[in-house]
Amino acid sequence: WLVWYLSNFANGGPIFSNPTKGVKSSTLSTNPVESAGYERGRQTEPVHYHIQRVLAYVGIGSNLGDPVSIVRDALICLDHIPDSQVKKYSSLYQSEPISDIPQDDFINAIAGIETSLQPTALLLELQSIEDAFYRRRDPALKWAPRTLDLDIILYGEHTIDNGQLSVPHPEMANRLFVLQPLMEIAGDIQIPGLGDLQHLVDSAPVIEISKIDC
Repeated sequence: WLVWYLSNFANGGPIFSNPTKGVKSSTLSTNPVESAGYERGRQTEPVHYHIQRVLAYVGIGSNLGDPVSIVRDALICLDHIPDSQVKKYSSLYQSEPISDIPQDDFINAIAGIETSLQPTALLLELQSIEDAFYRRRDPALKWAPRTLDLDIILYGEHTIDNGQLSVPHPEMANRLFVLQPLMEIAGDIQIPGLGDLQHLVDSAPVIEISKIDC
């Protein structure tokens, strides 16, 4: 999947120095993205920073190729976003696709990322990682299969709607494959404009979803 990633960051420090929940760091490859095509810091606009770091939650999904390996590798890439660090991440979940297009089940996870990047800069970093996994975007096929999908679900307690990004994610209340892994690592949070996370989990449309051992 990947082209020359860690060659630029071999001395960048330990990966997942503080995993708190879900997938154990020992289950990840020793050097899983050594050939990655994600180029760190590829923003197309100046990066703006917050004085204080913000905890953002990023949804991860894949149902093409080897989705389990792709989600694991994406977690590593997330930890190498500039001025950001993965602080916690969920187990991996298998969920049925929400689409009329025939396709395989998804593998999903949620990562909590502490970052100094503003929301749009973080979004651009996520899109760069998606591009490294050959993500194809076709507006006519919104629910099509994909190698990797990275969405900003929450950005601290902020509400954002700027034409490029809507946070909280506008579909999160309808996505049990987002809510359930988020509940695993952040069950006590209140969602801006939506309320209690447990209530959202209880009210979400039912789909087939299960935690997987890997």
